[in-house]
Amino acid sequence: TAMAKIWNADLAHAAEVRVWYHQSKGSSKEFMWRKAHEAILAVEKEIRQYSSGRVVNMPKLKERTTLLELEAILRGEKPIVPPEMQEAEPVERDY
Repeated sequence: TAMAKIWNADLAHAAEVRVWYHQSKGSSKEFMWRKAHEAILAVEKEIRQYSSGRVVNMPKLKERTTLLELEAILRGEKPIVPPEMQEAEPVERDY
């Protein structure tokens, strides 16, 4: 059987880092990444990528921007944590 890479943790981390990054910039993109992060965490099966490139159990994301970026990460075209986001961390909010 072809080895499949399991992506749940990496994609969740990618989305989470993007939440932190956009939050630190005060960008509303934070919210679409928050939705993507929640969608990835809600997937109960393994998000697998086969050597053929086929991906199964990817969550359906309505926001094309997040979907395209996550697909680029799956294909190895974008890093899980881009250089400009290396320093990103959770923002403590006082509501």
